[in-house]
Amino acid sequence: MLGVSLALALAAFYLLGSTGYEYSLDQQQALQRHGSPDAFLIQFAREEDGEYARAEEWYYHRYGFLITFLDGEALLTEPMGAPQSVAAPAPYQPRQFSPFMGWQDVYYATGERPAGRGSDYYAELFAGTDVELYYSDQLVVGVEASGERLIYVAASALVAADAPIAGSGGQ
Repeated sequence: MLGVSLALALAAFYLLGSTGYEYSLDQQQALQRHGSPDAFLIQFAREEDGEYARAEEWYYHRYGFLITFLDGEALLTEPMGAPQSVAAPAPYQPRQFSPFMGWQDVYYATGERPAGRGSDYYAELFAGTDVELYYSDQLVVGVEASGERLIYVAASALVAADAPIAGSGGQ
């Protein structure tokens, strides 16, 4: 019983966005104007000073554009073609993820366990690296082989026909 209570408490902690990441002013403005993104990508890279850079793409398929952020600063808004009907946006928020998360932390934050093999696109993207990939219905997560640091997150939306929309356009 204590294990269930602890798991629920950890899930609530992460779902409420308590990963230590707070949205920047630019991201808050995007959320106010457009709502939560339908899909998103996050990549973490260690910089020379030891800090982690956070690169994000927020996809608004229903409006036909994406916003690129680097460490919370909006760098670019670009069209993606005609708006698409979204049956199921990604059930996650970008603030749920930070570079100091391992796979277990991602599980507590999302409630998602790996659901098998994913697309060849992601396998090719990380070929020759020490990144382990975990797949679920609308989420692909790349974690260092040690399992202790998050490298990559792709949260996908589903279009009306239930076909996944690749966050990166690569599928």
